[in-house]
Amino acid sequence: MVLAAAWAAVLVAALVAQNASAQDLTPRTYWPAPNGTKLLIFGYAYQSGDVVTDPSIPITGVDSTIDSSVLAYQQTINLFGRTGKFQFELPYVDGTTTGMVSREPGRRDVSGFGDFAATLSINILGSESMSPAEFQQLRQTRVRFSAQASRSWRRRATTNPTN
Repeated sequence: MVLAAAWAAVLVAALVAQNASAQDLTPRTYWPAPNGTKLLIFGYAYQSGDVVTDPSIPITGVDSTIDSSVLAYQQTINLFGRTGKFQFELPYVDGTTTGMVSREPGRRDVSGFGDFAATLSINILGSESMSPAEFQQLRQTRVRFSAQASRSWRRRATTNPTN
C-alpha cells in the first residue's frame, strides 16, 4: 500500500515536471540520511577556453570565461515511509565572451541569476525513513533505487534571441 502511494506520488510529480534529465550524477544519491537532516550547499565552477561556432555564421575566434556558482538548501523528510528529500537551488553565472563578429571585435559580458529549481526525490527501494537513532544502527544490504522530479522556473528575455 505504501509503495503504491509512493509510486502514485512520483507519477504525479513526473507529469507536473516541466522537463526530464537523462542522467544526474549526484554523490550519495541513494544513501539514506535520518529525517530532518539539513544541508546548506555551495558550489563553484570556473570554465575558460575556445568556443566552436557554426562555420556558416560570421563569428570567429571566440573565447569565453565563465564563473558559475550555486547556492542550495536540502532537507530529508519522511515521504510515505521512505527516505525523501527536497532541495531548492539558485545558480549565479558571470561570464565574458570575446571574438570577431563580421571581422569586427565583439565582446559580451553577462551576469545574473540562473533558473531557480526545486527538486523532490524519494528512495523507492532501499532503507525506510528513519530517525537519527535508527540511522546509527543501519547496515545497508539492499540495492537502492530512487525517483526524482524537478521544476525549473525560467526567466528569459524576449528581446534578445541569444538568451
